[in-house]
Amino acid sequence: MGSDRKVYKLNLGCGFDIREGWENLDIDTSIPGCIIQDVTDLSLYKNKTACEIEALDIIEHFPMDKILDILMEWNRVLIFGGKLTIRTPDVEKIIDSYYPLAKAGDIVPIELHGGSLFKASAIMYG
Repeated sequence: MGSDRKVYKLNLGCGFDIREGWENLDIDTSIPGCIIQDVTDLSLYKNKTACEIEALDIIEHFPMDKILDILMEWNRVLIFGGKLTIRTPDVEKIIDSYYPLAKAGDIVPIELHGGSLFKASAIMYG
């Protein structure tokens, strides 16, 4: 007898990366095709109902003292043996690519610190 419990793939903080077959979640109400949701609170999902969670370039937006709670919430939803992918920006690579242009006066690297007026775009530092 098989289980009738639905299993999800969650794309947290999806931005405009809307994926077919995934639950695409973002707090930004201007993004069409996603579920408007604070990704630190996945209470709309039951325990152990996600086989895969991707959080690409979002964890750096949360205060350091909240990271453990956020990871525990994501783990609550993830099935045993599920896959959690977390990607963060490589700040050293960003600086290395911008520095020569900034030094020459060709660019002003404001995007390094979040280039949007949208509150959730602010980068948090520990």
